[in-house]
Amino acid sequence: MGILQFFAGLVVLVIILKIISLPFKIIWKILVNSLLGLIVMYVVGFFGFIIPTYSWTWFCIGLFGIPGFLINWILAFILL
Repeated sequence: MGILQFFAGLVVLVIILKIISLPFKIIWKILVNSLLGLIVMYVVGFFGFIIPTYSWTWFCIGLFGIPGFLINWILAFILL
């Protein structure tokens, strides 16, 4: 279910960026950052650092990429 929210965040991001007509270079950079955020989430989970995955977590990572992952990781340590 988390992957679905991640890609939904990516789709919403692409739609928003297309509407405001940002250059392709910026769109590409944000998409790559989002995919790197997903990869980092799985790598960190592989090494045993578990972050609770809610819809907000996947949406944030899909929208912001690695900075979204870092925000969720910091919040997981603070709140848990």
